[in-house]
Amino acid sequence: MLRVSDNFLAEQLLLMCSTKIGSHDSLSTGRVIRYARKNFLNGLPDPVVWVDGSGLSRLNLVTPRTLTGLLLRLHQEVPERRLLSLLAAGGGQGTLRKRYHDAAGPWVWGKTGTLTNNLNMCGYLRTKSGWLVAFSFMNNNHVAESGAMRNEVERVLRQVRDRL
Repeated sequence: MLRVSDNFLAEQLLLMCSTKIGSHDSLSTGRVIRYARKNFLNGLPDPVVWVDGSGLSRLNLVTPRTLTGLLLRLHQEVPERRLLSLLAAGGGQGTLRKRYHDAAGPWVWGKTGTLTNNLNMCGYLRTKSGWLVAFSFMNNNHVAESGAMRNEVERVLRQVRDRL
């Protein structure tokens, strides 16, 4: 679900998870969401408003600060090589394959989320000095072309990469 998105499959997986908690005769995305918020998403900077598994609902609400906090937590819990392999890589595969090219190899790994007038991305970037930095961009309710927004995000990330 991270490298190549499939919103339908994500919703189905959430339903399947519901059979593993509580009674086994009911499919309830709400039950799984409540369980995940209590057991996995506690302690993040801001509350998470989560209503479905597809990621397509505009009712799902999360802040960039919370996404960055989640990325930092994942980096502590999952070996770095494995974690980065799960994400789309700049110049490599997934939604970032056509951007963030470098002859030395990938330097951006992340997850994108795009709906009409909303272009979001969070992930990690490796600076030229070797630091791994977590980031989150949320460009909501914009009227610019998506290509222009993607170019600006890439410009800022390249500056972070070069300056740190």
